[in-house]
Amino acid sequence: MKLSTPTAIMLGTLSVLVACGGEQRDGAGRCPGDTPPGGGTAAGKLAFSGGDGIFLINADGCGLTSINDWGWDPIWSPDGEQIAFQSCEGDLGSSTCDIYLINADGSGLTNLSDYSGQEGYGVTWSPDARRLALRSDRDGDYEIYVVNADGSGLAKLTNNHADDFAPAWSPDGSRIAFQSDRDGNDDIYIMNTDGSDQINLTKDPEDSIFELFTISLGEPWSPDGKQIAFHKCSWGASLIYCDIFVMNPDGSNPVNLTNSPANDSDVSWSPDGSQIAFGSNRDGDLEIYAVNADGSGLVNLTQDPASDEDYPAWSPDGSQIAYESGYMIYVMNANGPEKTLLADSGVATSKAWAPVPGR
Repeated sequence: MKLSTPTAIMLGTLSVLVACGGEQRDGAGRCPGDTPPGGGTAAGKLAFSGGDGIFLINADGCGLTSINDWGWDPIWSPDGEQIAFQSCEGDLGSSTCDIYLINADGSGLTNLSDYSGQEGYGVTWSPDARRLALRSDRDGDYEIYVVNADGSGLAKLTNNHADDFAPAWSPDGSRIAFQSDRDGNDDIYIMNTDGSDQINLTKDPEDSIFELFTISLGEPWSPDGKQIAFHKCSWGASLIYCDIFVMNPDGSNPVNLTNSPANDSDVSWSPDGSQIAFGSNRDGDLEIYAVNADGSGLVNLTQDPASDEDYPAWSPDGSQIAYESGYMIYVMNANGPEKTLLADSGVATSKAWAPVPGR
């Protein structure tokens, strides 16, 4: 049995329920007057996983296209030509998970890993779209590997008996940041792309958790590669409190941007590096906030106490932010709070913006 997620079997047919300027979509999810799927009439396009596969949709809610009928966590290649995603086979708890590549038009489906174990959970492309970094247990514990986009050249970068995961390529392609518990705590590390010079950046002696954000949760590196965003979580009164930090790539100058007795997490940098969007429950429910990269100018973007919103993702042109709420996907202007519902099936998740090459 092929599963679209390693933790739950998502059933049902995806539905896109937003009206197109008051008009009804056709059976393919297109609005009247749309160009064919892939034409990109809207200001932006997203890939996402639904109950029955990987989909593309324009940011105005039109042009819905299914490119594969199974899979989850789509990740666009930086050149916009391919999408990497993950899929699992077998019973829950003992499934085999592989990484697949597919062209953006739905052709050329390829199993990149073809391994009878757990592969993926934090796949990231190199900036030149030639390689991918991933987590795998093929040697008995979770290590970080890189592989060429044609499936050749698999190389193991880490080698220890701890768990190494959440790789994130630097914007210039020279380094990979990742998370590991090899020193007894969850810390952030950095290494060269050949696995050399592995350095613990956070070196936290407390009972805290450091975590990078990849996949649909955003990229930890600032667009200019000069900072890494992360969150630090601490236990308090049986609750977890998380703050958003930034630091230099050598671990120096860590700065707490949010400093709140709440759960602040799931970061996404604006394309110009001036702001960070994140999810927070500081007002009693989960909302999307934005803060300047120096910690000033905090603003609640969604302002919707009736529902929970999380997992923001900034569009490549900086004009919009996509987010998730109740397994539905929305898009709003970058200054909030007006929103467009893109996918309403109860199983839509893991969205990713199509890149704009050269931006």
